[in-house]
Amino acid sequence: MSTRPPSLLDQVEQLAAFLGKSSKPAPVPWQKPVCMICDKPNPPFGVGNKRLGQSEFWYCREHVPPELDAKLRANYERLDDITKAAIRRSERRRELGLVPVSKRGQK
Repeated sequence: MSTRPPSLLDQVEQLAAFLGKSSKPAPVPWQKPVCMICDKPNPPFGVGNKRLGQSEFWYCREHVPPELDAKLRANYERLDDITKAAIRRSERRRELGLVPVSKRGQK
Protein backbone atom coordinates (compact mmCIF):
# COMPACT_ATOMS: atom_id res chain seq x y z
CA MET A 1 0.00 0.00 0.00
CA SER A 2 1.25 3.41 -0.85
CA THR A 3 0.76 6.31 1.46
CA ARG A 4 0.10 9.74 0.16
CA PRO A 5 2.85 12.28 1.02
CA PRO A 6 1.72 15.16 3.24
CA SER A 7 0.58 18.28 1.45
CA LEU A 8 2.49 21.54 1.74
CA LEU A 9 -0.18 22.91 4.08
CA ASP A 10 0.19 19.85 6.32
CA GLN A 11 3.95 20.33 6.37
CA VAL A 12 3.57 24.01 7.31
CA GLU A 13 1.20 23.12 10.15
CA GLN A 14 3.60 20.44 11.38
CA LEU A 15 6.51 22.88 11.31
CA ALA A 16 4.44 25.52 13.13
CA ALA A 17 3.44 22.99 15.78
CA PHE A 18 7.07 21.92 16.15
CA LEU A 19 8.22 25.53 16.54
CA GLY A 20 5.32 26.36 18.85
CA LYS A 21 3.99 29.07 16.59
CA SER A 22 0.68 29.63 14.90
CA SER A 23 0.43 28.76 11.23
CA LYS A 24 -2.06 31.59 10.74
CA PRO A 25 -0.67 34.64 8.93
CA ALA A 26 0.40 37.58 11.04
CA PRO A 27 -1.80 40.69 10.92
CA VAL A 28 -0.95 43.25 8.28
CA PRO A 29 1.42 45.78 9.94
CA TRP A 30 -0.31 48.87 8.55
CA GLN A 31 -3.79 47.71 9.58
CA LYS A 32 -4.81 49.54 12.74
CA PRO A 33 -7.37 48.31 15.27
CA VAL A 34 -10.57 50.13 16.19
CA CYS A 35 -10.95 53.21 18.42
CA MET A 36 -10.82 52.35 22.13
CA ILE A 37 -13.97 54.41 22.81
CA CYS A 38 -16.37 54.16 19.86
CA ASP A 39 -15.05 51.19 17.81
CA LYS A 40 -14.57 53.22 14.63
CA PRO A 41 -12.20 51.35 12.31
CA ASN A 42 -8.68 52.57 11.56
CA PRO A 43 -8.26 55.43 14.05
CA PRO A 44 -5.28 57.68 13.22
CA PHE A 45 -3.86 58.28 16.71
CA GLY A 46 -2.00 55.58 18.61
CA VAL A 47 -0.34 55.53 22.02
CA GLY A 48 2.12 52.81 22.89
CA ASN A 49 5.70 51.68 23.23
CA LYS A 50 7.70 53.79 20.77
CA ARG A 51 10.88 51.83 21.39
CA LEU A 52 9.24 48.67 20.09
CA GLY A 53 7.21 50.50 17.48
CA GLN A 54 3.94 49.24 18.90
CA SER A 55 0.78 51.18 19.56
CA GLU A 56 -1.47 49.66 22.16
CA PHE A 57 -4.30 52.18 22.39
CA TRP A 58 -5.90 53.78 19.35
CA TYR A 59 -8.26 56.77 19.27
CA CYS A 60 -10.29 58.49 16.58
CA ARG A 61 -10.07 62.27 16.34
CA GLU A 62 -13.15 62.80 18.54
CA HIS A 63 -11.84 60.71 21.44
CA VAL A 64 -8.15 61.63 21.70
CA PRO A 65 -7.30 62.27 25.39
CA PRO A 66 -6.48 65.95 26.15
CA GLU A 67 -2.83 65.30 27.10
CA LEU A 68 -2.27 63.35 23.90
CA ASP A 69 -4.16 65.96 21.87
CA ALA A 70 -1.81 68.74 23.03
CA LYS A 71 1.25 66.63 22.16
CA LEU A 72 -0.17 65.72 18.74
CA ARG A 73 -1.05 69.34 18.00
CA ALA A 74 2.51 70.41 18.87
CA ASN A 75 3.93 67.67 16.61
CA TYR A 76 1.66 68.63 13.72
CA GLU A 77 2.59 72.31 14.10
CA ARG A 78 6.28 71.38 14.10
CA LEU A 79 5.83 69.21 11.00
CA ASP A 80 3.89 72.01 9.33
CA ASP A 81 6.73 74.45 10.06
CA ILE A 82 9.29 71.98 8.68
CA THR A 83 7.21 71.46 5.53
CA LYS A 84 6.76 75.20 4.97
CA ALA A 85 10.50 75.77 5.42
CA ALA A 86 11.29 73.01 2.90
CA ILE A 87 8.88 74.56 0.39
CA ARG A 88 10.47 77.99 0.89
CA ARG A 89 13.95 76.48 0.37
CA SER A 90 12.92 74.73 -2.83
CA GLU A 91 11.24 77.89 -4.16
CA ARG A 92 14.35 79.89 -3.36
CA ARG A 93 16.58 77.32 -5.12
CA ARG A 94 14.28 77.46 -8.13
CA GLU A 95 14.49 81.29 -8.17
CA LEU A 96 18.29 81.13 -8.06
CA GLY A 97 18.41 78.51 -10.80
CA LEU A 98 19.97 75.89 -8.54
CA VAL A 99 17.38 73.22 -9.32
CA PRO A 100 18.82 70.68 -11.78
CA VAL A 101 16.94 70.33 -15.04
CA SER A 102 15.35 66.93 -15.42
CA LYS A 103 16.49 65.00 -18.48
CA ARG A 104 13.47 62.72 -18.48
CA GLY A 105 11.42 62.90 -21.61
CA GLN A 106 14.16 64.72 -23.51
CA LYS A 107 15.79 63.05 -26.50
